[in-house]
Amino acid sequence: MEDDFFNVECQKRGLDYSVKWLAEMCHGLADVDIDGEDEKDNFGIKMLEGIAPKEYDNYFLAKSYFDVREYDKAAHLVRNASSPVPRFLHLYATYMAMEKRRLDSTTDQLNLNDSGHFKDLGEILVTLRAEHSRNNLDDYDMYLYGVVIEEQKRPSQRKRIANNQETNNNSFYIK
Repeated sequence: MEDDFFNVECQKRGLDYSVKWLAEMCHGLADVDIDGEDEKDNFGIKMLEGIAPKEYDNYFLAKSYFDVREYDKAAHLVRNASSPVPRFLHLYATYMAMEKRRLDSTTDQLNLNDSGHFKDLGEILVTLRAEHSRNNLDDYDMYLYGVVIEEQKRPSQRKRIANNQETNNNSFYIK
């Protein structure tokens, strides 16, 4: 796909806003059949692994929003995703949006540990905990789970998760 070629080339060169504009154009043309065949079903490209064909357009646009730090928009677009990569992007963009709001609202270093931030993180923690109990978290999700637990300052829970990850030979873990 030609649009994938330009997307990859722009991403390699750090042209985040170009990628965003390409994603917006592709998303707007998602229902247009160009050559009479659906090229999105040809998923031989490594970059598309972990993304369901039906979720590609939303993921592509969400990822471009994420790259230009528009985290709320990114999280919204992939909020109903079921495949692993867009689902992780939803959780991570949600986390980054909260972190960005926390940093933007602080006027000095004393406000960085605002209790409202812990409440916001609690919402993500509930989601991650539920997915963890169903064994629905991959290595990336587990990493984010560890980060959120660390920010919540829950050392016993963090240690339990880290031990579980080491036992299961997961790629990422927080000690």
